[in-house]
Amino acid sequence: MRDSFFSQCRACLTVLCLVAFAACAKMAPPLPPLVIFPEATQQLQLIQTGTAARLLFPLPGPEIKAVWVYRQCGTATAWNDSSPVLARVEVETLKPESPGLFAFIDPVAQPNCRYSIRYINQQKRVSPFSNTPATASEAAPKPPANLKAAPSADHVTVTWDPPQENLAGQPAKVVGYLVNGRHSVSIPRFEDREFTWGTPKTYRVQAVAQTEAPLVLSDSSPEITITPVDTFGPPPPGGLVGLLAEGKVQLLWQPPDANDVKGYRIYRGTVPETTERIAELVTENAFTDASPPAGDSIYYRVSSVDQKGNEGEKSEPVRVERGG
Repeated sequence: MRDSFFSQCRACLTVLCLVAFAACAKMAPPLPPLVIFPEATQQLQLIQTGTAARLLFPLPGPEIKAVWVYRQCGTATAWNDSSPVLARVEVETLKPESPGLFAFIDPVAQPNCRYSIRYINQQKRVSPFSNTPATASEAAPKPPANLKAAPSADHVTVTWDPPQENLAGQPAKVVGYLVNGRHSVSIPRFEDREFTWGTPKTYRVQAVAQTEAPLVLSDSSPEITITPVDTFGPPPPGGLVGLLAEGKVQLLWQPPDANDVKGYRIYRGTVPETTERIAELVTENAFTDASPPAGDSIYYRVSSVDQKGNEGEKSEPVRVERGG
């Protein structure tokens, strides 16, 4: 009987422990999803081009699904949730302006307009307002006009007429120019050394009215396209010397700084102003005149010829005296 009693007690204790364990293992209700608000950017940039304002900004990460753009013109007031939205832009419609930066263009910007943006993430949470760049107080200049391009031996020279008025009809403020969106010059002239003979090259120019934020540019000028044709010879040789020995004249010179020299032409005369060609396409940096003309003095000049047959200018004359 006593063994039966203890067996029943052990069974009861086992049941109680199982009940207590089941109560301890009961799952708590699930936690609500974590709410994440995007951070505001302080890297909003503004470039004013003609009547348009181009806003540049980064995207913090793939969780950003849209960008809200705000604009205030006239009296400045604090941004708030009631501020009217100028544009709601889906991220998938944005195109990179440069590595890490995306652009929104307001085509009808006015002077003294302030801009800000906010990010919206996949939870539809909205960031605080960004920094607030503003357009300039003066209108942008009109575009440069009358572009011209002319090739020379080692560069293409581009010139243009500066704008005289801004878009408001007032005298234009111009502090420089931007050629093809990347070359800055201070005068209405640009020398392009990054070209290829026989390959078309297009140029456009913008006037720069302001370089500190915001950068203020005119619209681009009408484009001009040129296909440079190589009709220019290499520079003349340097260090030309002449030595008379045993009735012959030995000429020596230094090659020019050019990588397309095919040969040299030799000129001779009894006066420096008038010389005639006596040798065609000498390939060495030396020449021997075996039959120099009679006279007390003989003058020689040398020119360079490139692979296309273009002859450059003649060297300075060298004088060789026969002596006694």
